Amino acid sequence: FQPQAEFANGKIVGIEALARWERDGQVIRPHHFVGMLESDGLAAGLTDTILDQACAWKRRWQDDGLRLNLSVNVSPATLHDPAAADRYQQIVEAHGVSPSEVILEITESLLMADAARGLGVLARLRLKGFGLSIDDFGTGYSSLAQLSQVPFTELKIDQGFVFGAHSQPRKRAVVEASLDLARKLQLETVAEGVETVEDWQMLAELGCGIAQGYLVGAPVPAEDLAECVARWRAPH
Repeated sequence: FQPQAEFANGKIVGIEALARWERDGQVIRPHHFVGMLESDGLAAGLTDTILDQACAWKRRWQDDGLRLNLSVNVSPATLHDPAAADRYQQIVEAHGVSPSEVILEITESLLMADAARGLGVLARLRLKGFGLSIDDFGTGYSSLAQLSQVPFTELKIDQGFVFGAHSQPRKRAVVEASLDLARKLQLETVAEGVETVEDWQMLAELGCGIAQGYLVGAPVPAEDLAECVARWRAPH
């Protein structure tokens, strides 16, 4: 899980659940195995498992007084399943978690060669109260079309634009334009890849909502999250 902090008050307000595969003492990152799972028809099973385990931990933290929004990545392949919306609702509510505290992230560059088939599932998820995030915004070719069609609630600016933007005018321009677009569409904004105080300060000045990145905290096992949150101090 990787923590997310609000720029306005520096408080940790959310976490993203990240897939990691431990094999022979090494941690394998998702880009090495998620594509294979998708091609073998196992993406839905992975999504269900991560959502289930993440909600179990969210409930445990909540019972300990730590209330955090939860973000979970969803493979676009699963959005072709008409039963997905009902299934996700059942998984979340089985743990006593409200869908309104769960944000489903869809990677923008993968979001749909076949947008029409997934749009109905996404619309049902919004009606059930789930948040919808367009992940890695700006890395695909159909960003604006997706934003006009899909009922997103959050825009995540890709780390490739965020990292070092304080000293690179072209990157900063992309970040500013993304934040301006999000404001006009009334979307929450999350900046990925926030690693320096200078980038934190720039994003805060530009009115970004939430920071995610190594400055706030690296991804940690669930058992270590509470300590990670307690240790965090926002830059002045």
